[in-house]
Amino acid sequence: MNQLAKLEHLKFIISNIKEENINLMVWIGNTPCGTYGCVGGHASLDADFKKQGLGLKYGLPYYSGYIGYSALAAFFELDRKTTRYIFNPFAYEVFALDGVKAEIIDHISNVITELSELRKIKR
Repeated sequence: MNQLAKLEHLKFIISNIKEENINLMVWIGNTPCGTYGCVGGHASLDADFKKQGLGLKYGLPYYSGYIGYSALAAFFELDRKTTRYIFNPFAYEVFALDGVKAEIIDHISNVITELSELRKIKR
């Protein structure tokens, strides 16, 4: 899966998670009602991403020797600023459950658009 396909899949993952299962302040957690977590936590649990090496180690995203935000940057082939824009909770205006899902999807969509435009310019 290339960079844009990974980001599109990430958007799909978030789109299919219940708003109440998104918590930007923890990587991942479980309750009797289900799993909750941030963008990186949910990505790390995805079966397709797991097949490509992304997973959890010590409760943090792990990929190719990297852990946490560094793992997400390496897996999604993003620079530090873009990684923070998608995965850091402080990049979002909405910390409450209501509305954060839409904002996350907007951030991912913005990155996809920007990367697509950059690829057109390079051609």
